[in-house]
Amino acid sequence: MIKNILVKTKNLKMKTEIKPINQNSQNKILAKTSSLKSFSQAPEELVWFRNMTSIYTKQTYKDSVVSFCKFFNIKNAEEFKEVQSIHILEYRDSLIEAGFKKSTINNRLAALSSLFKHLIESQQVKINPVYGITRMKKDYTKVQSRALLDMEVKAMMDKVDDSTLVGLRDKAILSIMFNLGTRVGTVAKLRGQDIYEENGYLVFDMYIKGDRRNKVAVNSHIQANLKNYFTKLGYYITDINGNSKFEIADDAVLFPNMSNNSKFYSKKTSIDTRAIRYIWHKYANLAGLQRTNPHCARATFITKALSLGCDLQYVQATVAHNDPRTTKSYDHSEVEYKNSASLRVSFG
Repeated sequence: MIKNILVKTKNLKMKTEIKPINQNSQNKILAKTSSLKSFSQAPEELVWFRNMTSIYTKQTYKDSVVSFCKFFNIKNAEEFKEVQSIHILEYRDSLIEAGFKKSTINNRLAALSSLFKHLIESQQVKINPVYGITRMKKDYTKVQSRALLDMEVKAMMDKVDDSTLVGLRDKAILSIMFNLGTRVGTVAKLRGQDIYEENGYLVFDMYIKGDRRNKVAVNSHIQANLKNYFTKLGYYITDINGNSKFEIADDAVLFPNMSNNSKFYSKKTSIDTRAIRYIWHKYANLAGLQRTNPHCARATFITKALSLGCDLQYVQATVAHNDPRTTKSYDHSEVEYKNSASLRVSFG
């Protein structure tokens, strides 16, 4: 899509011309930074970039800024600092016209705003041109991923071969996704230090979207699946009284990238999000389920929790939604199709 934008806007000129740059100044800039594509050559941009701790945020924000620079053929940091609100509007509208998702457009604007905010703090620019730019409104009435029925969840879980270490790992992963509504990226990041007992509860202290952490208690189903999996890994030990407890190093990977052949995996290498998506589709296909993706587990958890009468604020806290309207959008209790007037009217 970006290529289409670039082709369409190849000869586009900024409606507000960028001020000419002094030649001597420009030569010095070009000597230090030839393009914003190379953040390692742009000092302030590098500080902004490296200050982010999430690799996903880094990649998203970097791609967004590079995309913007390509759109206006910005070749150096000084040109970027001359950007005004009209340029942001032009870029936003081109993304809309190209059919980008609302969330993608808002992420692109957030990245630009973040960089300009840093440049203001470092006294490189005086204003943030993204301020005041209208973002895309999120549709809180529509959930993209469907919630699975109880029988569908059971069908997926039943297809896991828990006689193997890989199967035990997969079952533990699916159990966490269904019982906590956890995103695949969060599951992939789990380490030994993220699971512990607190106030009588087993707790996950997880890294979540937006470089934040979220602590949630885990239920008996997750605990049982983890115990079976950890026992096979050697993370569970039995004391002299016959009581078992888990012992795992803080930096140990909870879910390594592995195969059924133990020679081809290492406990030190974490599973990645692509592998978790593969696990999801593997068991969904075995269960004969259609129109599913890993986010369906999140939708299933939220929908089930709300249908059981769980307080909206607690469901929101568990899944770490910033806005309660996002959580509420999964609540289908108000949709009573059986009472629809369309079912009372019948013509030929």
